[in-house]
Amino acid sequence: MDEWDRWNADRDRSFQQVAGTNGRYVNPDVPGTESLDPYGQWQNDPQYGNVWVPAVGPDWAPYQAGRWAYIDYYGWTWVSADPWGWAPYHYGRWFRGGFGWAWWPGPIGGPDYWSPALVGFFGWGGGFGVGVGFGFGFGNVGWVPLAPYEVFRPWYGRGLVGGVGIVNANVVASFRNARFAGAVTSVRSADFGRGAVQAGNMVRASSADLARGGVINGGMPFSHSAANGRFSDAAASTRGAPQAPANRQFYSRAGVSRSSAATSGGAAQGGWQRLNQSTPNTSAANGGWRSLNGNTGAASQAQTRGTAPQSAANAQARTYSTPQNGAAGQSRGPTPQNSVRINPPIVQNRGSSSAPSQPQSRPASSGGARSGGGGGHGGGGHR
Repeated sequence: MDEWDRWNADRDRSFQQVAGTNGRYVNPDVPGTESLDPYGQWQNDPQYGNVWVPAVGPDWAPYQAGRWAYIDYYGWTWVSADPWGWAPYHYGRWFRGGFGWAWWPGPIGGPDYWSPALVGFFGWGGGFGVGVGFGFGFGNVGWVPLAPYEVFRPWYGRGLVGGVGIVNANVVASFRNARFAGAVTSVRSADFGRGAVQAGNMVRASSADLARGGVINGGMPFSHSAANGRFSDAAASTRGAPQAPANRQFYSRAGVSRSSAATSGGAAQGGWQRLNQSTPNTSAANGGWRSLNGNTGAASQAQTRGTAPQSAANAQARTYSTPQNGAAGQSRGPTPQNSVRINPPIVQNRGSSSAPSQPQSRPASSGGARSGGGGGHGGGGHR
């Protein structure tokens, strides 16, 4: 067990402890709920049922620790800095009740779909934001988490291309959560999507500002670039990363593969030996490989497994032995002479219905003669 094993074991135990949450408190279609239990607790709200309450300070509010990143199709997407910030920012709704801020995951039944963020956008304040197009007309842009059952106005999709709608309205009257202190988050229009949202770039709107705001319907009037696709400005850390070995070769060209003994019998090492380029009798045709058996010496070196092409003399050579007299049904076989591979083997009188006058002898092989039954078909039962 090392640190990586212990980390995985602890995470498995954590997942097993919250396994009953999916399907009991949250729709099984919602991923990321296994990260909630260590950072909060489930409470039963008289109006919405089971809700999750994060363990946060009294001044905390949703959608304030993170950044807006631009991704394909969905456009501006909230990337949370909270360790539990997947499910509560892309599913369900937030509200402020008797337990403080609480996340309502939505109804258990029916499909549940991911959203880039569940907020309402609006503009407020005078001036024209740098990088803002389509006649936004507000110097600041703000957002507020949507309460349960509030209308979600998507800013992505095919039907929103080329259209931005700004409706002059009272922001507090348009969004229920806007009436709570600290629920509204705003930045200058020129700063939207340009780095993390933090206390240094937030702009606080007064009640008068929110009363003269403009609610955004449809597409967001902000240009984007490749820099808006970053999820974090932190540099990647290589600490603890595995180091690649200096030698990446699978084998040495002049070395030994699967056998550490280059000159001894290799049967115990797998039966194959890699020969050095300087080894005599090594041809390029067989790739420098030879087959070994348990014996050593010239006899074992002469045996091959078909890695070298047969010479013309070997291809024509046949070694036969005189049949031995014996009782009927007794196995007859050739007496091995030399270890010669016959390539290709030729079967004489194959398919003849009459028995031959004399038993057919079989070609000798390096493994010696094997019994193939009483005389009869040539080449049958012998390998």
